[in-house]
Amino acid sequence: MAAGLSYTAERAKQLGLTRLGRKHLVGGLDPGDAAEAIASWAGHFRVPLDPERRVDGRRPWQELVLRLVHDPFNDLPLPSDGERAFWPAHLHHVLKGVAEEAVAGRSGTVMRHDRIAEAARKRRKAYYGDRASEEMRASRKLLGAVMRDLKPGTEEGNVGASIEGDAGPGKEPKMFIDNVIDSIEQHASANGPAAWQLPERSDGTSMTSRQYLRHLLHRGVLHVDDKGIVSCPIPSFRRHMIAAADLDPAGRTAACSRQG
Repeated sequence: MAAGLSYTAERAKQLGLTRLGRKHLVGGLDPGDAAEAIASWAGHFRVPLDPERRVDGRRPWQELVLRLVHDPFNDLPLPSDGERAFWPAHLHHVLKGVAEEAVAGRSGTVMRHDRIAEAARKRRKAYYGDRASEEMRASRKLLGAVMRDLKPGTEEGNVGASIEGDAGPGKEPKMFIDNVIDSIEQHASANGPAAWQLPERSDGTSMTSRQYLRHLLHRGVLHVDDKGIVSCPIPSFRRHMIAAADLDPAGRTAACSRQG
C-alpha cells in the first residue's frame, strides 16, 4: 500500500513498478461528512452543540465553520450536496479558531465571528504559503496566469480566459494536459521579468513547460484524473495563487501584463 498524490502512480511506473493495483482517490469531505466531523470534535472537547449558541448572535457556529472551511475569503459559492469540497486540513484550522474563542469564554453563548474568520484567513494563507515551493514563488506571475487559464478541457484544445463559472456553480475549471502545457508556453517569458520565467532546475538550466507541469503535479497544485483532465483540486488555493500574482481572477488571460 502506498499513499501519495495524483502523480504518484506515474512516478512509480518511471521507477519500474509495473504491477500496480487499484488506485483509490481520497478527496475532501462532503457537507454531511464535514458536519459529522464538527459534531464529533465538539463532543470530544465538550463544545456546546446547542444551535442557539451563536456567533455574533447571527447564526449557529457550526454553519459558520462550514463556510470558513470551504472559503474564509467569501469568494466562492458553497458546494452542492455530495460535493467533496471540505478539506480536513482546512477544517482543523478553522476549529482551532473556534476552540480559542470558546476557551476564552467570550460573552457567554456568543462568539465573535470576526475573530474566528480572521484566524481562519491567517491560517489558510500560512498553509498555502507552506505548500509553495521555491520554484513556485520564483515564477509567481507565470503560475498565477496558468492557474487563471484553467477551464473545461475541449477536443479543440483552446486556451483562453475563463472564470470558475465555466464549469458550472461550485465547479473548478479544468483542461487537458496539452492545454496546460500550451498555457505555460504562452505565458512563459525567457527574457521578461523573473516572475514570468520558467524556474531554474538544480543544474542551473530552466525547466521546460513539461517539467514545470510535472513540478506542479508533484507539489499537489494540480491533479490529473483518469481521463487526463487537469484541475486544481482546491478552488481557494487556485484563487490564492492568482491573487499572489496580482492578477484579476476574472480577467482575460490573453491581456495579462508581464511588466511586474
